[in-house]
Amino acid sequence: MTSPNIVIALLDAARADHFSCYGYNRKTTPFIDEIATNGDLYTSAYSNSIWSLPAYASLFTGKYPSEHKAVDWGQSIDPEENTLIDGVKEQGYKTHAITTHLLSCGHGIADSFDTVEWVTNPNRLPYQNDPVLDLVQKQADTGEISPETFIDAISVMARERSWQTIPNTIQYITRKWRQATGNWKDNGASEIISKAKDIVRETSDPYLLFTNFVETHDPYRPPKNYIREFLPKDVSIKEANRVADSHLVDLSLGIDSLSEREREILVALYDAEIRYIDDELREFVEYLKRRNEFEDTIFIVCSDHGDLFSEWGIWGHQGVIHRDLCRVPLVISTPWNRGKRHTKPVELRNLAQYLNEVASGSQISLKPQSSAVVEYHGWDCQISNEQWTKFDLDQKDRWKAYSASYFTDDWQLLVDSNGNDRLFDLSNGEYPINITHTVENPEVSNRLKEKLISRIGKPQDNHEKYRKHLDNENSLSEASDEVRNHLEDLGYA
Repeated sequence: MTSPNIVIALLDAARADHFSCYGYNRKTTPFIDEIATNGDLYTSAYSNSIWSLPAYASLFTGKYPSEHKAVDWGQSIDPEENTLIDGVKEQGYKTHAITTHLLSCGHGIADSFDTVEWVTNPNRLPYQNDPVLDLVQKQADTGEISPETFIDAISVMARERSWQTIPNTIQYITRKWRQATGNWKDNGASEIISKAKDIVRETSDPYLLFTNFVETHDPYRPPKNYIREFLPKDVSIKEANRVADSHLVDLSLGIDSLSEREREILVALYDAEIRYIDDELREFVEYLKRRNEFEDTIFIVCSDHGDLFSEWGIWGHQGVIHRDLCRVPLVISTPWNRGKRHTKPVELRNLAQYLNEVASGSQISLKPQSSAVVEYHGWDCQISNEQWTKFDLDQKDRWKAYSASYFTDDWQLLVDSNGNDRLFDLSNGEYPINITHTVENPEVSNRLKEKLISRIGKPQDNHEKYRKHLDNENSLSEASDEVRNHLEDLGYA
């Protein structure tokens, strides 16, 4: 065997410490645990950013965000720089992607694949640019109608008709009924698995198949058979719905808040989404085994970033380079390695070169490094103008700053373009509960900062280079309608 098939399963926003193979106290990933037992598990794998677009771009190009420049929704990678896909194609691979997220949104990542299949989120309304729908949302936001009351919303739709209204109304009513009764559906995972089986059956070897799953991205509404997996028994569907509707930007800014019970509910729903995807991956791998293909396949489980649940005052994946936003699960099953645990840092961008090497016949493991670098170009890069208006002037100055982190086994250095340098001691196994819990060690800080600058440049320079290209206050205005519609599904717009 010189050219193993390659399958990549990326779980959006799935943080490593919520996988049971990483020591989590809930059995969220029994199947991935099995893969990890028989493959390579990386306990210190870092994505190169804390949100999807720059993280994906680094994965496929092998470059840092400040190099590939796809750091806001209006930017794209150079299609000629998709190192991962172009490299394996040179080795004779057919390359396929099945996606609900990013690849079909015009960011250059999909261009190198031989085929890309877009799976529409079944919970999305048929027509996103419906003026009546916009009016319903506006009146719900201002309190003129109750978003939980079918009659209020439908009366607006009946009074203010547009050609998109009828199909949107049908889907709106169906979706509200499903939410209210707990008949929640996935966000496309089951269709992705079905299409993946079709590709495996119809394509020729060797192939690379990339799949991504957004179920683990907020809002967290696991399919109905999984809702009760981790919820406290006394939680009603109504209460779970209310918590699932929480807006993570508002929570992070203190505009809204959750009680400790509500936080526990939110985490339980998130964990149930991970548990559901674990079962979906089991179904697909069992299909490969029935075809006697799994033993000749490199199977990778990873994520682009994690989510926070009030750590450092942040909810979701935004604002700050917290370790649990960028430390991601990475499990690699190969035909030649069995049960190895790697504790040294490794960057997700390293997968591009690694997969090029194994596609050419090298039977190797992804080699850990001594450090990892993570970049973030500012909160305004990932949200809409409407969301950005919630920030006051002081908050905008703070949160639009460029920041970067340098991770080693024992340290995290966090620097930003406002001149803040923070050093965190990771050697005792405890992560600081507050961003102010830093340590004073100028020798270590200076040494790590020199290494960081040698790799990606100075924070202030990176900030100024990025801000110089912006013609307006917020980058999302440059994004396509398809991107905006997709981001509305995920709560960014």
